[in-house]
Amino acid sequence: MFKESNTNNKTPVFNIKAVVKQTGLNPATIRAWER
Repeated sequence: MFKESNTNNKTPVFNIKAVVKQTGLNPATIRAWER
């Protein structure tokens, strides 16, 4: 089962390394998006 998403929840679902590997995005871009 999946947890219901909560837009106010700041808990990351994936770590930066996993997102970089899956998307090919630059880690700095992902960190900027988080802010």
